Amino acid sequence: MLAVLTVVALWGPIQLIAGVSAVPYETSAAALRWATLAATFFLVYESLKDCELRERARTWLAAFGGLLGVLATAQAYTSHGSYLWLFPSDQPQVFGPFQNQNNYAAFMELTLPLTLWEGLKPGRYRILWWIQAAVMAASVVAAGSRAGSGLVAME
Repeated sequence: MLAVLTVVALWGPIQLIAGVSAVPYETSAAALRWATLAATFFLVYESLKDCELRERARTWLAAFGGLLGVLATAQAYTSHGSYLWLFPSDQPQVFGPFQNQNNYAAFMELTLPLTLWEGLKPGRYRILWWIQAAVMAASVVAAGSRAGSGLVAME
């Protein structure tokens, strides 16, 4: 996977060297972004080779997604369009720190499977993980993202 990201990150500089980029500034910005993503992937991949650490990271990300689901739903109906009740926006309704409901739904779509996985594990907190998953799915529906709602329903 790292090799694929590296090739993608090098594609922009290859275009710039060859002189075939239509907009060199955009090409260099995209190349920098892809190089950053490849470096981040490599660092995270190397640090999460330990199974216990990877398991804890998954659990914490699932817990964060559930907390954000509650926070974003409360914020959407009480903040009058302000991010985290502090920063005004031009949107009538915002969900968490995301700029629109589709970005929020995309994040929930990524974290919902982790929460469902935690609910499948044996343990005494299984019902809490399932409730959290239901809250996350309901928050996507409340956000009004049609595609997000459909994808969450399929998950």
